[in-house]
Amino acid sequence: MELSKKEQREWAKAELGKLWEIREEGKWASYQIKKLEREMGPKELNGSSLSGEGGGGFQAPTIEQLNKLQELYDQLEEYKQRSIELELQTLRIIDKIDDGILRVILKRVYISGQRLRHMYKSITKSYDTVKQWHSEALVQFYVKSHEISPTNTPKYT
Repeated sequence: MELSKKEQREWAKAELGKLWEIREEGKWASYQIKKLEREMGPKELNGSSLSGEGGGGFQAPTIEQLNKLQELYDQLEEYKQRSIELELQTLRIIDKIDDGILRVILKRVYISGQRLRHMYKSITKSYDTVKQWHSEALVQFYVKSHEISPTNTPKYT
């Protein structure tokens, strides 16, 4: 059964949005790593240790903290790998689209993370025109992705 253009656009947005989701998960893992590293680092110094007043000190990280840190590093590496693979798959599909303007729009929005509202002036004077081109680009993405993998979709995970 053939999907309507609207359904094709919705499918394409969902597939293209997966790259953004993976990148956001990677940012979250990076944040958690930094947070845990701060917790494991030297305690804040109260006064000057040179003068013998106050002092912070260092408390060795616990096994639980080290295990959690390793787990987060592993997650971050997995997100990076998935992001690279998905970006390459996405670019392969986008590069099959014949119209250069449609390719540029998809790359700027879904690879570089630009918003249509911020980039349209470099392409055309009309925001409405770039929105129409974006809609057409999404349909073309759907069509090209199904030409590559007609049984269903690219192997997005």
